[in-house]
Amino acid sequence: MARAPTRRNGRTPGSGRTRRDRQLTEARRALRRGDPARAQQLLEDLHAADPADLDVLRALGPLLLDRGEPQRALAVLARAAKQDATHAPTLRALASAGEQVGASDTALALLQRLVDQDPADAERHAALGRLLFARAQTAKAVGALQRAATLAPDQAAIHRSLAGALSNSDRLDEAAAAYRTALACEPDHAATHTSLAYVLDQLGDADAAREHRARAVALAPADPGVAFSAKGHKRYTADDPQIAALEQALASDALAHGRRPLAHLALAKMHDDADAPATAAQHARAANAQRAGELARRGLAYDATQAERRAQALAVAAETAVADPGATALDHPRTVLIAGLPRAGKTLLEHRVARHPRVALGGERHDLVAVRDALDGAAPKRYPIALAKASAATRTRTGEALAHHVTAAVARDGVAATANAALTSTLPLNEELAPLLAWLDARTVVVSVERDPRDVLLANYLQWYPNNQPWAFTVEGLVHRHRTYLALVERWQERLPVTVVRVRYEDLLADPDHVTATVLDAAGLPWDAACADAPAGEQHDAASPMDKPDAGQPLHAGFVGAWQRWAPHLPELVEAIDAAGLVDRVTPTQHATV
Repeated sequence: MARAPTRRNGRTPGSGRTRRDRQLTEARRALRRGDPARAQQLLEDLHAADPADLDVLRALGPLLLDRGEPQRALAVLARAAKQDATHAPTLRALASAGEQVGASDTALALLQRLVDQDPADAERHAALGRLLFARAQTAKAVGALQRAATLAPDQAAIHRSLAGALSNSDRLDEAAAAYRTALACEPDHAATHTSLAYVLDQLGDADAAREHRARAVALAPADPGVAFSAKGHKRYTADDPQIAALEQALASDALAHGRRPLAHLALAKMHDDADAPATAAQHARAANAQRAGELARRGLAYDATQAERRAQALAVAAETAVADPGATALDHPRTVLIAGLPRAGKTLLEHRVARHPRVALGGERHDLVAVRDALDGAAPKRYPIALAKASAATRTRTGEALAHHVTAAVARDGVAATANAALTSTLPLNEELAPLLAWLDARTVVVSVERDPRDVLLANYLQWYPNNQPWAFTVEGLVHRHRTYLALVERWQERLPVTVVRVRYEDLLADPDHVTATVLDAAGLPWDAACADAPAGEQHDAASPMDKPDAGQPLHAGFVGAWQRWAPHLPELVEAIDAAGLVDRVTPTQHATV
């Protein structure tokens, strides 16, 4: 009897292989002509016929990710990486899929094993760094990405990832240098020009930022990220060719699934500029409906019940701080914890306060997260439950971690690290750290920046959040998140044994010197002329709720009441805010010590 032909990677030589090759080629052509649905159908058929076909796995995994199926993408990409861990696009897509489905531990473990197997492979280090960055392990991410950049100095994508991690760490000069290196490798990459422009703005080089932003638009007028990043820097008119280019891309099937909501948000901004708020509102609804639907399908939608349970656990933690407040005889700088919803004005206030010579600007660095992690590592339960379960020794060790991180952060900013100095922090969800800081240091100052709910919730509804703010994608989520936040602040004000300052954003715009002096006084610091309002100059016209004022520019009232323009076209949002009584719960600027 004749022997059956030998199978390679699950394929029988002969006509079957020819048919497979034709089908794979057709799938690739379908992708090039903007027909991902046809490409997926062809690749799914091939995958069903041979689940071990490496070429099919490499093509199908990223496509599933682009089309909103990250769970399946993770399984496909993990199988591809196990067969061949040298393929850079597979490793990048694997890191992204792992983070999107909340299975980043699985992806992280796989990537770490791959790095250990071949420490000289740049792409393995790069993929590991990207996933570490997505998990907010920024210092480790920078280390992995620097190693990757050293191993592969001509890879623009690695330098871009490194620049993003450096920027997030407030290492802006290094971030700009890394973006420039990426552009030297790939001069016509529009997104790199956009990212460099953002960093240059932060560094105060507005002219260079403007040049790179214009270059990005010239290179990719239909790119959603480029268009959205231009908000606040460009005003659109109805006949702007960028609007037509982006609408054409959105109307086709060529735009990746994950980029379509961003395109809608960019068009919302454009049509708002072009005096077409009704069309702008339609695009905003479409963007958020797609984002909310995708998260619901993946089981990651905003869970109000879970948020309530978290708030209750924080309330219990606060009672621990009330019963046993932090020691006052401390010789390290105090912390000024600035909390508030995104887009509420935290950064504006922080930059004004940090002009004081004895205040260091902490920004969104993760120093305080490291303190919480120190508690989690020593206590039998995780924070906030850990607070009530912690021993005296654990409290001592966590207090030492706070002293170490705050002292180091203050010194990095060039401020003398004495007990008379202060470190600001504007980390997202800072309000959750208030009980921990009160438990460790009774000198802590908690500042809540609160803005007219109609303005701040509209601004969040129109903001691009890939997946990490699911409450912002629905009216119900927006209202519940704001109500939960205010309830926490009110509890901190009533119960925490530290100074709590409630700052109204509109007061900050109307009388910035008074509000800044209020925060400084709460931190035990005298007024300093360096904190005075910026001199009058060219005003930044940012009446759109999608824009925000830059910290170094004069403040003005153009950001107040922007919701009124949108109210006739998004009535469901304004009505829900009114029904919840949120407007009356935002109080004038005040502070008190319990």
